[in-house]
Amino acid sequence: AGGRKKKGPKPLLSREVAMQVIDELRRQQNEQLLSILEEEQAKEAAREVMMSETVQIKQKAHIERIFTDERGLASKRIMEMTAVHEQALAEKMLQLGVLRH
Repeated sequence: AGGRKKKGPKPLLSREVAMQVIDELRRQQNEQLLSILEEEQAKEAAREVMMSETVQIKQKAHIERIFTDERGLASKRIMEMTAVHEQALAEKMLQLGVLRH
């Protein structure tokens, strides 16, 4: 028996092509995240308008509590999407042999 190390299976794609696939996945993920951020930015602008049009202090406090809840849900949604993206990216990198266990 020789002293040769046993190598794993040869990657299906060259490293350059694999990185192009990874970059495309990242681009798609960034587009999805940007879409959500733009949507939330528009919602925040609408919230500001609503607050500026509200004159009663009691009503403003109630609206602010609702907006705080909405912002919390938006933050959770963004964090969850980011986690899903990170997992998908790691899996794709493993699949393409760019990332090792």
